[in-house]
Order: sequence, then C-alpha cells, then structure tokens
Amino acid sequence: MKPALAIILGSFLGLTLGLGLYTFIYDIKAAKDAGASDAELAEARQWQRRAQFYVDFLVSENSMGFHADQYSVKSLAEAINFCREGQLSLRKKLSVSRAVIGAPPRSSEQ
Repeated sequence: MKPALAIILGSFLGLTLGLGLYTFIYDIKAAKDAGASDAELAEARQWQRRAQFYVDFLVSENSMGFHADQYSVKSLAEAINFCREGQLSLRKKLSVSRAVIGAPPRSSEQ
C-alpha cells in the first residue's frame, strides 16, 4: 500500500506544482520584474487566484486525490487549465517571448 500511495501523492503534487501553478507564479513575477504594470497583470492574477483556490482546496482536503479520485483529477485539471489561461493572457497582453515564460532557472547548488 505504501508504494502505491507514494505514487499517487507524488503524481498529484508533481502535476499541481510542477506543471501548473509554480511556473505560472514565476511567469507573473518575471513579467512584473520586466516592468509590467498592475493593470497589465490583473487578468493573469485573476487566473492565478482561481487556480490557487482549486489547489488549496485539493491539498487542504487531505486525501491528495486518494478519495474521490475522479473529482480530484477533474479539479486538478481545472487548476492547470486556469494556469495555462493565465500564461496565455500574459503573452497576449505583454507580448512576452517564450524564452521569458517558463520554469525558473535551477540554482547551481542542486
């Protein structure tokens, strides 16, 4: 049972943080650092709040997708979709190049 649970939890957290929310928050920060105004970031931040709500709900629910797995996967997919919509809004409004959008660079300490 432990290995299966580790796989479920790892997949759940990996999809949530790695593919979606983490990179999206980094993208908002990168756009802000590049000089984007609060007005230009408003739509992206709204998408981020929606995604964060779903992620917070799924994590605080404490089963990490183990119970009601179909609902959890659906909610997780919604959160990831909100992140992608927000990233698209950044690209449209700010004409941000693909090189700026993406995962943060890894530090040399890892």
